[in-house]
Amino acid sequence: MVVETGHWYSGKPILVLPGNIERISYEDSTVFLNLTKEDIDDTAKNDIAQAVVGHR
Repeated sequence: MVVETGHWYSGKPILVLPGNIERISYEDSTVFLNLTKEDIDDTAKNDIAQAVVGHR
């Protein structure tokens, strides 16, 4: 899934593996992930955001 991080003018699209999706709130238009902010910040554009157990 492609998600936009941050604000619409300063965010970046990243790919997120389905296994990293914790839940989706359609009411809030929010996707909750089991990733840290650092995991997402370290993800370059078009890279796949993923948590690797023991490799943070």
